[in-house]
Amino acid sequence: PKIGKNSKRIMKLRKAMHNRMNSDLILLFGLVLGLVTKPMVVFAACPPLVAKRDGPCINNVTSWDIFLDYAEKEGGGEVVFCPFSITKNNDQKTAELLFRTHLICPSGECFIYGPDKHIDVRMPSTIQGFTFQNAVKTAVRFFPLTGESYICDCTFKSNNAGNLRGGALRVASKVTVENSVFDDNQAKEGGAIYMRPKAFLTVSNSYFLSNGAKFFGGAIYVYDQATTLVVNKNRFEKNYLYGRANKARGSAVYLAGSSDNFHTNDG
Repeated sequence: PKIGKNSKRIMKLRKAMHNRMNSDLILLFGLVLGLVTKPMVVFAACPPLVAKRDGPCINNVTSWDIFLDYAEKEGGGEVVFCPFSITKNNDQKTAELLFRTHLICPSGECFIYGPDKHIDVRMPSTIQGFTFQNAVKTAVRFFPLTGESYICDCTFKSNNAGNLRGGALRVASKVTVENSVFDDNQAKEGGAIYMRPKAFLTVSNSYFLSNGAKFFGGAIYVYDQATTLVVNKNRFEKNYLYGRANKARGSAVYLAGSSDNFHTNDG
């Protein structure tokens, strides 16, 4: 796929995200079950992409294997990419971040397509400015680890985990998501994001559009009372459930074990 094919739509979604941030909620699910709403300041955990746009970047990423070499480099550290568009095939290895790694695409035009998983995060890392599309399994998985990871300025589009959980992200540690778009992702539970036990997820200034789950959590599934979700200034729109009506719950956010589930897609 060419970089220009989807970039206009993705940039349009990102613009819509920033223009329509009218939800001001904090969702606490940990020591106390339930849904609590109150004003909250905007988070600023992610560095601005503009700070890296005039610096050097890697400009020879023309295949998944080349990207893999940079993403998995010994010792980790910061890796800054120029725009690229690559496809990962089923028979190619999933990228594993085994060191503290910061993958940054200052242009916001680094596109990763293709089936199967894209990235497994096993050490605290940052992924910024990427688009993950058409994964057939969870696109990015965060394993249990000590420390915090970040998803910044990313787009997750048309990833479908089928009968698995979490179409775009599966979170089992402390993760912050900022300024990101989740569009048309699907899974059995947690169409965009599935939170595993004891995960701690903060999501702010992000846009959840047309994500679907078969049973629970069209956009986000929160596992249980040992799991914490904080959401601030996000937009949930047209997220849905496509399973049997008597079992399906939480078209936007589903809180397992609680009678309070976030159904609205307008705030």
